[in-house]
Amino acid sequence: MRKEKIIFYFPCKIKMSYIDPQNLTGPSLPVQGYDTADSLSSSYARRAQPSECSLVNVVSQSGDQQAGGQILINLANTPNTFIKNSSVYLRLKLAMKNAIQANENSTVVSASPTGSWASLINRITVSCGSNVIEQINHYGLVHHEAILLHASSGNYFQQDMKLLECGLNNENEAKNASQFSWPNTTVANTERSAIITIPLFLGSINNPQENKNFPLGVLTGGVQVLIDLNSFGNAAAITGTAGIATDYTVSQASLSYEAIKVSSEYMNALRASLAQSNQLFQMPFVSSLVMNVSSSAVLDVVYGLGLNSMKSVLFTQKPSAAGAKPNKYNQARVLRVYADGKLQNNYNVSDLTTYYAELNRSLGNLASRSSTSGPSDMVLKYHSDYFYGGVAFNKLTDSNLAMTGTQCQQLQFHLESTPTAGDNTFILIFYDCILTASPMSGECSVLR
Repeated sequence: MRKEKIIFYFPCKIKMSYIDPQNLTGPSLPVQGYDTADSLSSSYARRAQPSECSLVNVVSQSGDQQAGGQILINLANTPNTFIKNSSVYLRLKLAMKNAIQANENSTVVSASPTGSWASLINRITVSCGSNVIEQINHYGLVHHEAILLHASSGNYFQQDMKLLECGLNNENEAKNASQFSWPNTTVANTERSAIITIPLFLGSINNPQENKNFPLGVLTGGVQVLIDLNSFGNAAAITGTAGIATDYTVSQASLSYEAIKVSSEYMNALRASLAQSNQLFQMPFVSSLVMNVSSSAVLDVVYGLGLNSMKSVLFTQKPSAAGAKPNKYNQARVLRVYADGKLQNNYNVSDLTTYYAELNRSLGNLASRSSTSGPSDMVLKYHSDYFYGGVAFNKLTDSNLAMTGTQCQQLQFHLESTPTAGDNTFILIFYDCILTASPMSGECSVLR
């Protein structure tokens, strides 16, 4: 018979041999007792529930798509199956042709200062039937970009991302250079292409924060992933011959993930246990809302959010013109953020150093040694290319709790800066969600 580990606390009398005499005055504390360190005792960990693991690749039904098109990927309801967290990536072939003959060495790169071709993605929608589980606007140029710049790691940004997301490793071209280059005098309609793999930063189907696997086999009707592509001007930037390329083609798009399949007995027992206690299956995750508005010297906007748990509010400013989309500081001197009329920061943020501290605090990175800013030249280009500011609203970091942010029905955002004509301000709001599903019918909804 398995013996349970027992921890003794001593609220009243404690043997003299276990405590220093100086601690005998006043009420006693649990810390005055002793226990065996886990590292010095036998492990009581049990084996995981028997399951199978397989790698799945689901091809898009949409065929080849140009700028502004859509990619639809259907993830069928596979019985007893979960999608393993942090295992989902989008794979595609990106191709371009030079519309005119190059009159100088010309190159097309991502419009994002990260270099990631996630800039191709304007919006991602994850739905189950008519229920939208997660939808993120301006995914590639704000949501994905902010995480890469300020909540990934230097090693990932400077090495892994270059191989995965930037298209710098075509087998037929030079390595660690843009694969979309046309030397001087290259004749028109010469195609360049590269394979791109983009790990998707989606809280729902690729949940890294809560260490939860997505319950694909629980939901009726499976899941649909719809990707709206950006225009060429928003996705890409040109150096060299103006107008060298005007469009792109995305082909061979697919979604790849690890599938964890449990036994029918386990799934039936899980459903029965939840139904008997009148509970829904639930999975917490973190998602984001992205809003944009034309920049002005004094920007004051109000949004109705209706969120139960807002974790942080970030912002940046970008040019609206086609081409490169750097993130600009624009001498932001006054920042005030109100949640339901309550001012969150009772002090003014007016310099780059404090903005950077507040940004990292809003992302939970202020004292982190692993989740850091990605670019090696952050100190040189934070103000000109990589700028994001932030205000924290998350109350607790306990991993056993959900909805740890601040309730916000109405958000007021006030910013005073010196923008360039044509700049847009992007406001990125991270918030908690809980996906719920009926254990018997599989019908789902999301609490936000």
